[in-house]
Amino acid sequence: MVDWAQMYGVQQAPGVGVYSNDGKDYFAATESDLPAGTPVVCVPSELVISSSKVAEEFGGSLYEAEQRLARGG
Repeated sequence: MVDWAQMYGVQQAPGVGVYSNDGKDYFAATESDLPAGTPVVCVPSELVISSSKVAEEFGGSLYEAEQRLARGG
């Protein structure tokens, strides 16, 4: 998971690790104290799923996107 994320431009601050207890769900945690307000993970906007991106990809409206996803496609 970490290798994939790094390959696509996700960056993490030093002292931040990505962990899983079951190999399915992942979480970020600090390995040491960081100053308040320190960015810990930077995710490129191309990897973020937003309602506007979904609507754009699936026909221009969020309602249509929801219907297509509900139909499995």
